[in-house]
Amino acid sequence: MTVEKVIADLDEMLPNTFTTAKKVDWLNEIDKKIYMEIVKKHEGWEDITLATYVAPTTGSAQNMLVPEPYSSLYLYYLMTKVYFFNAEFERYNNTSVVFNQAYAEFVAWYNSNVMPLTENIKYGNNTTTTTVAELDI
Repeated sequence: MTVEKVIADLDEMLPNTFTTAKKVDWLNEIDKKIYMEIVKKHEGWEDITLATYVAPTTGSAQNMLVPEPYSSLYLYYLMTKVYFFNAEFERYNNTSVVFNQAYAEFVAWYNSNVMPLTENIKYGNNTTTTTVAELDI
């Protein structure tokens, strides 16, 4: 999915008064979270660049970090932001559930397709190997 498409889809499905720049900020926010919480804890993360999106221009196409079919999480994330800042908390709560499900599905797919980083930890005379993701608990 592209930045342009997710913003156009949001504006079509949920008309709002937020600027394109604000929506791009929100997309940068969620991509940074995905990069820090998921991508950097897996092998090959050094080869993946975290892009900083800018307000779209005519004919531009900025591809986002999460691939299809999981990229709908971007639309749900923007919807939660709109509902939250418009104080529509029931809709915010409902959309948050949908976003969290989409996010979890992406994380499950990523974890099953990209090898997590591992680290050896020494406990006294014993050494154990654990994934980096497990260390955040």
